[in-house]
Amino acid sequence: MRALSRRSFLAGTATAAALAATGGTLAGCSSGDGKVHLELFQFKSEAITLFDQICEDFNAANPDIVVTQNFQADNITSLRARLVKGDTPDLITINGDYNYGALADTGIFYDFNRTDLLDGVNPSIASILDTLGTGGEGQTNGVAFADNGSGIIYNKDVFDSAGVEPPTTWDELIEICDELTAQGIDPFYWAIKDNWTGAPAFSSLSGSYLTDGVAAWYDKRRDLDSGTSFAELSPVFEKMHQAVQYGNADKAALGYNDGNQGFAQGKAAMYWHGTYAIPAIRSYNPDINLGTFATPADNAADTKVVSGVDVALTMGRTPLTWRRTCASSST
Repeated sequence: MRALSRRSFLAGTATAAALAATGGTLAGCSSGDGKVHLELFQFKSEAITLFDQICEDFNAANPDIVVTQNFQADNITSLRARLVKGDTPDLITINGDYNYGALADTGIFYDFNRTDLLDGVNPSIASILDTLGTGGEGQTNGVAFADNGSGIIYNKDVFDSAGVEPPTTWDELIEICDELTAQGIDPFYWAIKDNWTGAPAFSSLSGSYLTDGVAAWYDKRRDLDSGTSFAELSPVFEKMHQAVQYGNADKAALGYNDGNQGFAQGKAAMYWHGTYAIPAIRSYNPDINLGTFATPADNAADTKVVSGVDVALTMGRTPLTWRRTCASSST
């Protein structure tokens, strides 16, 4: 399997979008400067610089196309508002979660099985998007760009100074929390003002608790006659409640970026997020000495690492650049 670089990834999708937008040729309607202009709708604040560089590299290598990043922090709300107006961005980055699945199910996204872009993606990662939703049988409506592992990030220096080691069972984790608390150290740094920030704990705990896998449980949950309910996950919620007692008191007042900054400043020993948070933490403190461990189950043998698609790249089923640029140039 060939390696898929991020630059070649954008090149492939941008070219596909441009070809579709101009009826199969890059000589189609443009904004008046002889170039096809494409919007990259992007949602990760910590990746703004990266995507700017990718766009710059791509534009330099492809003088007939100009890709410009449009960062949107509240991307799902903004994207839904634009879709209602029939204004689909040319290229879209989106988290591989239930929002992606719900949108894919509507048939709004392009089918990338019509291209060779999936050839360079790890099949086990690529298939995650298909389990969330598709626009039709046999379709794959996004290309996995970056994955993540859900678990617990820890400050190695704080652990060393406290004389504790990463736990292998849930009981060991609670013992560490008690030991850190006794030494005047906040075990966790919580920032739960943003409602999604509880999801990493839920995902990693439920991944080890559900022996058949999280996706299998949600498949049963979709069948309203199956009797499956969230009450079955009470042990997961109980552990979340137990863990959240250990840490900073102002947890409900802090957002995700506040949490990244506070943890980077050494305000706690652990931070319950996936690997996606590491670049954001290091943006505040490049020298922080970080480690990660899987959220431990009751028995070490049952511990699993839940992995997902942190960023997928997709585009509209029928790209609208041709319509938008032609309408603009005709006014």
